[in-house]
Amino acid sequence: MNTTEVTELQKYIHILKDKQGCSDDYDEKMKDYALKNINNLCESPEYAKGIVKSYPAAQDAFLEYDGFSVLMRTLQSEVEKLQIKTARMLNKIILSRKEFQDNLYKLGYVHQLLELLQTTHNASHKHFLVMLNNLVTDHDGCLEICRNPSVALEGTLNLKIDSIEGIPHFSEELKYAKKLLITCFPHRLHDMDKTCT
Repeated sequence: MNTTEVTELQKYIHILKDKQGCSDDYDEKMKDYALKNINNLCESPEYAKGIVKSYPAAQDAFLEYDGFSVLMRTLQSEVEKLQIKTARMLNKIILSRKEFQDNLYKLGYVHQLLELLQTTHNASHKHFLVMLNNLVTDHDGCLEICRNPSVALEGTLNLKIDSIEGIPHFSEELKYAKKLLITCFPHRLHDMDKTCT
């Protein structure tokens, strides 16, 4: 990642951080523009060296500019398109460098995603489930939060599975919901096997 790209990354993160003081429509367009450009940087070969292959300058830049905290606030947006783009980007980062799980764990991403799953169902829920699956894989802290009865994840997933099962449009989301359920609550695998026989 070169100096220009580091500067660009800083600029786009500042756009996401900044409260524009303009109309909601303009603010949404600016955040969408910033997310698209951060995503392009994440996908470019040079930037991939940094985020994906742990090139220190790029990794430090992303952390220094508080990239994960900024993306969390964007994830909390009520704009579905922004939520989906943010979740996709975060999933790429988690899969590329598993050590980032700790950063997201410490920032409270698991709790935030669990809260977002409680909101009115829309297309972003599939991406939240993908993220939760990626976070709980080989991370005891994330798994412990999801298994805590106080967050009621098992019940949430049961309701979600019941509501979307058999609807072709939601087949991917159903797959991720079942995977998360089995990962967090292994005893449910036996229940699912019984329903399939």
